[in-house]
Amino acid sequence: REKINLTEKILKKEDVLTLYRAKILNPPYCKLYKSNIIKSNNIKFDKNISIGEDLLFNIEYIKNINKNIVILNENLYNYEKIQGNSLSQKYYKNMLEIKSKIVKKMRENIYVKDEEKIDFEILVFDLLLSSVTNELKCKSKKFLDRYKSGYNIIKKEPIQKQIMILKQKNILKGVEYRLLNSYLYIVYIIFFRKRI
Repeated sequence: REKINLTEKILKKEDVLTLYRAKILNPPYCKLYKSNIIKSNNIKFDKNISIGEDLLFNIEYIKNINKNIVILNENLYNYEKIQGNSLSQKYYKNMLEIKSKIVKKMRENIYVKDEEKIDFEILVFDLLLSSVTNELKCKSKKFLDRYKSGYNIIKKEPIQKQIMILKQKNILKGVEYRLLNSYLYIVYIIFFRKRI
């Protein structure tokens, strides 16, 4: 049983990044929603994606609320994780497309305070980079082919654009940049981005 460690019990809709970092923004199972907000704003789960649709739903919902978000730090709901049955362990063929859609929605709808801008760009990078680690899960390909697919994804526009943002803000150091743009990207993922 894990309690969320948020010192604030009442958050504003502008504090959505705080919810994300506390790992309680995504799941719908630990929330109470007002149905009139959902109905009047036609908020729905995106049926075209099978991972991250809950995050998109919650971002859209929070965008349309006028009141505060109240956090109850109590165990009112138990969620059982079954080993090996998690969607996060599954391979997704179109992961970069899904993550890019999530990032676009986040950029459009999440208010980022000045002091959170660097954290937000790192978060976006981690979301996009998870598309690369996703390629390493594809059991139907040989390891070398998975490795090459991961490298090809790093070279795609959404990740390259985010790499440049981090480089311009001096968040991404020279050695990290070189690792990412070489076939040694897996070294970067193992040593610099263990949390993905």
